[in-house]
Amino acid sequence: EIVLRFSVMLGGYLKERSCVADYGAIGGVRDVNCRLAATPLRPEDTLNYLFDRPPGDQIEVSLRYTLRF
Repeated sequence: EIVLRFSVMLGGYLKERSCVADYGAIGGVRDVNCRLAATPLRPEDTLNYLFDRPPGDQIEVSLRYTLRF
């Protein structure tokens, strides 16, 4: 018996990168989460909320071939 199995995952990760914000004389230039730069959070705290997650719906395609002799 020979079994061949092939699997592939379709889709990608949701990965968000930081950007640079200029808070002027109060905070200077900082790396921040772009979505949260204008919130009351401290700039360094916004980096904890960057997305780095697998897709919610993962699709797996499988092919199985069995040869019996």
